[in-house]
Amino acid sequence: MNILLSLEGFIQDNNLHSLKEYFYSTIKTSNNIFDKNLLNLSQLSNLEILELKGLITGKLMDAMQNKVQITVEIPEQINSFPIPSLDLVRVIGIILDNAIEATVNTNNSFIRFAIIPIKNSQLVIVSNSCTNSTPPLHKIKKNGYSTKGDNRGIGLSNLDDLIAKYPIVSLDTKIENNCFTQKICIKNGGQHA
Repeated sequence: MNILLSLEGFIQDNNLHSLKEYFYSTIKTSNNIFDKNLLNLSQLSNLEILELKGLITGKLMDAMQNKVQITVEIPEQINSFPIPSLDLVRVIGIILDNAIEATVNTNNSFIRFAIIPIKNSQLVIVSNSCTNSTPPLHKIKKNGYSTKGDNRGIGLSNLDDLIAKYPIVSLDTKIENNCFTQKICIKNGGQHA
């Protein structure tokens, strides 16, 4: 929509010469960027849980607008998880919000998102770039801890509480080589979303 609006001024002024120049020098060359971004998000089509797909798509597109490199890997059709979709949306939302925020001050910022079916489980993986000054895990997970100021810092604590509700769900968090990775393993069985 923004690109179409940028063309409108040339059209209203009936300035075909400048319109052609702008189109070929700016818009046509950005086509590769659009194609690459759409390709990076294309595997989201394998996710058939609409509320989860909408959340992930929106968050990752926001990140792309902030020049974050996005990779999505969902190699197989996913149509359900054995936990309620509302809790799953909350869990993924917290993780993606934190990932996007953490990439802001990094060089070569990236977020990698994957849902990989493995034997009797689904593995949801979110990795993102982080700085050398990222606090250690025991500090980050403490209720009320935040680098954003007072009365923030409840996201990862809420995440742990949500995951604790489900014995079939486990969370593994790692910080290594300026990469923050969270792996959620959801065992098949139980109630479907």
